[in-house]
Amino acid sequence: HDGKKMVPLPGGAYFSERLVFGIASLDPDQLLIGLFEGDVIRFNLTEGRVDSSFIDGRLKQELISAGGVTNIMIKDDRIFMGTMNGGLYILDRQGKMVEHITQRQGLINETITHVYVGADFEKSPVLWVAHYKGISRIELNNPLRMVPTGRGRMNMGEMGSGESILDMEEFNGELYISTMRGLHKSSTITDIPRFRTLG
Repeated sequence: HDGKKMVPLPGGAYFSERLVFGIASLDPDQLLIGLFEGDVIRFNLTEGRVDSSFIDGRLKQELISAGGVTNIMIKDDRIFMGTMNGGLYILDRQGKMVEHITQRQGLINETITHVYVGADFEKSPVLWVAHYKGISRIELNNPLRMVPTGRGRMNMGEMGSGESILDMEEFNGELYISTMRGLHKSSTITDIPRFRTLG
């Protein structure tokens, strides 16, 4: 847009028959563009160059299986990509996957319409993820997303694989969790810790 009318970009014809669902500024002269078909393009604005090699073939196939990219947001050294039915992908600025967050890690569902970070992200790295119905809050510095403590226990809405956590404490290398159904502990603290009920 030149202030009066829309003007075509050099190289922009590449996108003319494609559904563009996410645009974010990668650096001053490059955009990162997410396509609903699952591709992620690095687009050089000054040269009009389209680079479809930003992500590797395996990740591209995952995004296609996830129904395509619905939103892209870049903050500091992280790229957040929402998908139609595959949850949230977090990449580094070179296009390598850092983390994939789904219902298993605590999202209320895997359809993402928007990703938002607040102004105090550096102090408190919290990510807000909008779905068609509801919002998920992700604390990026917290490796604990959701605690699976057994099959068929307390049903948490659509998740159904965890329990409401009341409190937690790390003690002597073990993580203790109190829930509405008792006390649980894990001897290893991982992204998806395995717990056993005490008592």
